[in-house]
Amino acid sequence: MPTGTGKTIALLSLITSYTLSKPQSPIKLIYCTRTVHEMEKTLAELRLLHDYMVKCIGPAAKMLALGLSSRKNLCVNQRVLAAENRDSVDAGCRKLTASWVRALAAENPNVPSCEFFEQYDRAGSAAVLPPGVYTLQRG
Repeated sequence: MPTGTGKTIALLSLITSYTLSKPQSPIKLIYCTRTVHEMEKTLAELRLLHDYMVKCIGPAAKMLALGLSSRKNLCVNQRVLAAENRDSVDAGCRKLTASWVRALAAENPNVPSCEFFEQYDRAGSAAVLPPGVYTLQRG
């Protein structure tokens, strides 16, 4: 079907309605897109749907949706983001967050690590996001 005919919102409406009808058994859906732009459009549709569901059903319309992308799009570490291409960002991230690097950094404070990742790791289960639809936006 052509763009703009409602395929995405129809699928999301069906899935979220089914999920709400089965509160005793949480359902996880992985919705894949080809591009970041398509992912952002899908999350925008889902945010509108979630707002409508909250308006009609109330707080029972709980949902947690995340848009995940590559390290290049998600990284918040300015030192890593200074890399010129995606592969360099991926490599820079791994150099700061790999398990063996983190183990060395725990023993030696001179070994560089990612302070953002370490703060997240220390937060543990307290780092859980509340229900809603989330995407990472710069600016």
